[in-house]
Amino acid sequence: MANSASQESNASSKYLKLSDEGTGFDRISQLPDVLIQHILSFLPTKDALATSILSKRWFGVWTSIPLLDLNDSPCCLISEKLRTDFIGFTTQVLIFNTVLSLDKLCLKLHPIYGPFFVNIWIRAAVSRNIKEIDITIYAMENVPFFKLPCEIFETKTLTILKLSHGLELDVPKTVSLSSLKVLHLVLIKYTNDQSVSRLFNGCPVLEELLVRKFDGDNSLTLNISIPTLKRLFLRFSTGVEQHKLKINAPILEFFNLEENLPLQYDIENVSSLVQANLTVSVLENRHFQLFKALCNVKFLSINWDWFSLSLEELCECNTFPVFVNLVQLELNVGYEGWTMVSYLLESSHNLKVLVLSKNANCRGLGLECSWKQPNGVPKCFQSRLETVYVRGFEGLKCQLRVNFLTCMEFLRSLISRPTWSSKRRKTEDDFESTGNTTCRINELPDFILHHLLSFLSTKQAVATSILSKRWRYLWIEVPALDFEDSPSCKTDRNHKKAFKKFVYRVLLLNRQVTLHKFRLKCHNNVRQYSGLQTWIDDVIIRRNVVGEVDISISGYTISMPPFFKPTDSIIRYPTIKNLKVLKLSRGFQIDDCTPISFPSLKILHLNFLYYTNGGDSVSSLLRGCSVLEELHIKRGSYDNVPNFIISVPTLKILSYIGHQHCREFIDRFYSYQLRVNTPALEYLNIEDVGGTILLYLESNLVRLIQANITFNGIGLLNVFKALCNAKFLSFKWTSSLYNYDLGASLECDSFPLFVNLTQLELISCRTRDFHDLDVLRQFLENSHHLQVLILNMVSFDQDLYFYFYIPQEFESPFSS
Repeated sequence: MANSASQESNASSKYLKLSDEGTGFDRISQLPDVLIQHILSFLPTKDALATSILSKRWFGVWTSIPLLDLNDSPCCLISEKLRTDFIGFTTQVLIFNTVLSLDKLCLKLHPIYGPFFVNIWIRAAVSRNIKEIDITIYAMENVPFFKLPCEIFETKTLTILKLSHGLELDVPKTVSLSSLKVLHLVLIKYTNDQSVSRLFNGCPVLEELLVRKFDGDNSLTLNISIPTLKRLFLRFSTGVEQHKLKINAPILEFFNLEENLPLQYDIENVSSLVQANLTVSVLENRHFQLFKALCNVKFLSINWDWFSLSLEELCECNTFPVFVNLVQLELNVGYEGWTMVSYLLESSHNLKVLVLSKNANCRGLGLECSWKQPNGVPKCFQSRLETVYVRGFEGLKCQLRVNFLTCMEFLRSLISRPTWSSKRRKTEDDFESTGNTTCRINELPDFILHHLLSFLSTKQAVATSILSKRWRYLWIEVPALDFEDSPSCKTDRNHKKAFKKFVYRVLLLNRQVTLHKFRLKCHNNVRQYSGLQTWIDDVIIRRNVVGEVDISISGYTISMPPFFKPTDSIIRYPTIKNLKVLKLSRGFQIDDCTPISFPSLKILHLNFLYYTNGGDSVSSLLRGCSVLEELHIKRGSYDNVPNFIISVPTLKILSYIGHQHCREFIDRFYSYQLRVNTPALEYLNIEDVGGTILLYLESNLVRLIQANITFNGIGLLNVFKALCNAKFLSFKWTSSLYNYDLGASLECDSFPLFVNLTQLELISCRTRDFHDLDVLRQFLENSHHLQVLILNMVSFDQDLYFYFYIPQEFESPFSS
């Protein structure tokens, strides 16, 4: 007892000593509590609580902080103890906090605590006249979205509400948010469209609204009818469903819109709008309704990510509104988007500031922008325009000045920011000046350079455009397109978006009508690339592919449909008749409903595909390949083909790789078969160790040169008879051959005679099985011209060595 008392006394004295020493230089501790609490409110609650160990002065300060910032750690996902600790910590913080009116509650959690605890924490904060709530529930796969407690929609003191990600908005019929001025809804779900309307109707003084929607949030119509709204931020993510946007905001001053999905506009009563920022992907007729609604803006910014089909015709068929109040126009458009610039300038009579930017999607491609010369000098050029900013310009600054100054009377300043820095431009000029003497590749004709670039991926070919002016346009004529996204596209949305834009740009700008190769490899799910069908259609419809088409969606998990149907675009068009090589891998399904015809196809790869009608789909595809010479097949566990039949009279090379059968597959197709009828075959490779296969080689392969067989199933004797003309034979087995019919065949002395066999390789993965030596003996006795024998057999006992001998008639021909 005395020792413990002395220890406590020493600890207390040290604690007091630290506090006493601190009074000489710790000025922050001398500040009043109100200021200290304000300083601590900028820290997460966990860090604010940690200050309680500094001194007695700080011990209870954190309990009076009117702001609670509670974030769990990703480690809580894997540690139950950390989850329990966080629940206890959050609950105790809410209990010990003595503030009657909270300024803010910030919760950022993973959905592992369940709605019970989350709702308790929210209710505890709501009961204290809270002013701001910011809740983020990180969404996880197969975890339902959280529904908020009804009390949050009846908080009359709430001025800011921010809801993000894994939340579902189920708004009650009665909503009373009489003080709410700022509302953010980011990637959350809605029970229905009425929930959104009820929420907006219950916010009588709302001034700022931010909504970020995604395809699948259960709301297809966004109706924003808010008389008090002043600032509106909307972002619609990529999707295929038709959405509708209705806006009625009479005092709206600022409008920011980003849309990348089919969106119908119904905008009215926005005459007070001062500034609008628009980001769209593809210009369509529906956007002209949007332009008409924004005709009263003073500041307009248009960021046009991509292009539009028949843009000039689209602009001529639609009338641009007159922007009577527009004084500043900023245009950040892509390659073909510059066609629209002249129309906008002609509709902006009072324009004072013009900002022209070349979209980042086009920079580095070395292309001139597609520009439509106006019919006359726009009125704004003659009267009002004072300042012009040009960004991403790739020409000479003197050229830029001449083009603008010749038609602008009142222009005061012209500011140009070229895409390339002066240092980089000097490097390019140096390269040009020395290229004639040191770089011989520049002296080659274009068609040879095009051929060289065709061996590179399209991304690498485009990168050569920065080498010099000689190379700037070469990649456009390359007769090969090779696209491959990065594995990071599976998780990084920005990388996936950049890859999609790059493919679209190249397909638009590439001028080759005849392609020798088209390769597309995606590491992402088919559903994540909504433009995949468009890319393939562009190649098949617009171009004549005379060489190779290689499409692989390697990131797709081979399970059950939906799969992508390549035949929808590959079979319908006559240009595909010249195709010589076709490679399809993963994520595809083959139907037999459409007659298939590949009259020039010589090489076909089918890797991990799904066949809608089983063997009929396979037969239908192979029947349409009248001159096929090489076939490679890799099967997946769920390809829906119990009986695989390969019947191609012209086939010379066949490679068939089966799969390890799962239990479900064996139960469905226990005795599935592989039948091969290829009389012209010269090379054969079969790998199937599933153990339930019936293999039939129905034709006598008289032209066969080499065969590699890895097989354990039934029908081995018939297989050996069909391979009796082979010169090189490799046979591998992993289970006892006497489990099948080969043992009985050996006993009946019906083993075939290999008249041309000069090299034999036998590979056995069985241990101490004397039947393996019987197989070897049969091969030796029936191969009279054998010269090379390769054995790879595991763990023979010495007692079994007497089975291994070389017949006398074979002693002389053996070379190794």
